[in-house]
Amino acid sequence: MPTISPPGLTPKQAKLAKLNRRLAVGSLLLLILPFVAMELTSIPSRQRHAQLQALENTLANGRRIWFALEKFRKTYGRYPDATTAAMVKERTGSTWNLKADTANDVFRQLIAAGVVDSELIFQALGQGMHKPDGRMKAEAEALQPGECGFAYIDGPSSGNTGRPMVVAPLIHGTHRFDRSIWDGLAVVVRGDGSAVHNRLRPDGTWSGPDGLDLCDPILWDGQTAVVKWPDSRRPSWFQRYGGWSITASVTVIVVGFLTIYIARKHRKFPPGA
Repeated sequence: MPTISPPGLTPKQAKLAKLNRRLAVGSLLLLILPFVAMELTSIPSRQRHAQLQALENTLANGRRIWFALEKFRKTYGRYPDATTAAMVKERTGSTWNLKADTANDVFRQLIAAGVVDSELIFQALGQGMHKPDGRMKAEAEALQPGECGFAYIDGPSSGNTGRPMVVAPLIHGTHRFDRSIWDGLAVVVRGDGSAVHNRLRPDGTWSGPDGLDLCDPILWDGQTAVVKWPDSRRPSWFQRYGGWSITASVTVIVVGFLTIYIARKHRKFPPGA
C-alpha cells in the first residue's frame, strides 16, 4: 500500500518521519518502563511494612486509651457510660451534650473530663476511618465521625481483668472483625491494660478464652456487656482506591503525555523537512 505523504513531504521523507516517531516512542518506553516495573514490584513490600507499622501504632494507641479509662475510673468510680455523663458535666462544668451511645460518645467523655490531651490516640484503621484532625476544643470538633477507629465494650468496671475493653477493627453492627485490615488479626486491649493482636476465626469473630465471644456473660462474670461501635463515615474515593502507588500512577500519566508530545512534534517538524 503506497505511503500517503503529508503536504510538503516526499514519500521518502514521510516514511522516515514515521519511522523516527516510532523509534522515539519506543526509546521513551524502554527508558521509563524499568522504573515503572520497579515501582510496581515494590508496592507489596511497602504495603506490608505500612500495615505492620499501623498495627504497632494501633496497639500503642489502644494502651493509651486504657490508661485514660483507668484515670477516668479512679476519678469517677467507674468507666465512662450513660451514668457518668452527668457526673463529668457537674465536675468540670462542661456544656457538651455528653452521652454513651457510641464509642465516640464514650471517649468524648474522656476528653471532657480532661484525661486525654490528644484525639490522635483514638486512631485505628477501618472502613470509613481517617486520621483525627487534632481539634477537640469544641464539642462539634471532638472525635467527629471517622476519627475514632476503636470499639468500646461497655461492661462492669471491676472483675475479670482478662476480658476485652477496647478492640479494632470491628465491623459496625456485628461482633465480627474486618479480617482484611491486618491479615486476619484483631487488636484487643484487655482489662489489665495489655494490648495484643489475636488471630481471628475464618468468619471474622474473636476467639476468647475457651472460645468465648466478646460479650459472653461467662467472660463478664455473668453480667451484661454491650458493644459501642465507633461512628464512621463513607470512605472517600482516595480511601477506597488508595492502594495504588501514587508514584506509579503519576509516572504512567507522564509517560502518556510525553509520548503524545513527541509524536505531535515529529509530525509537525519531521526530520529532513
